[in-house]
Amino acid sequence: MNIEITGLGRINPPPLARIKKKARRILELLDLRNKALSVVLTDEREIKRLNRRYLKKNRSTDVLAFSMLEGNKIGSLDLLGDVVISLDTAKKAARIYGTGFEEELFLYLIHGILHLVGYKDGRASERKAMEKMQQKILKIIL
Repeated sequence: MNIEITGLGRINPPPLARIKKKARRILELLDLRNKALSVVLTDEREIKRLNRRYLKKNRSTDVLAFSMLEGNKIGSLDLLGDVVISLDTAKKAARIYGTGFEEELFLYLIHGILHLVGYKDGRASERKAMEKMQQKILKIIL
């Protein structure tokens, strides 16, 4: 299992080893032990730029997921794709919802990974299924 974490923009990242550990656990829970994952930690400005460029949405967001399940490989590992997380948004949400920063960060990580493996949240029924899975995983990893 290969997990790469990088930073983009003006950020002060939390401990990367802890994020890698949680990402590994999420992949294990989804029976994706042989997959590779890229996690990009960024600020609100950069995630807005990426959202505008790739999804044509001129606004900030909490997490973006770019799937690579079309068969790309890193060595012998299948690359799931990239999960891009706004640390600024996680901090704001933690204040708004009274949760911890790490809880929001890991929720976004779970959400992004679920998108990479095919979960959707466009329709109410899809969103409900995705939120149920997110909460199940979050409860286990926290």
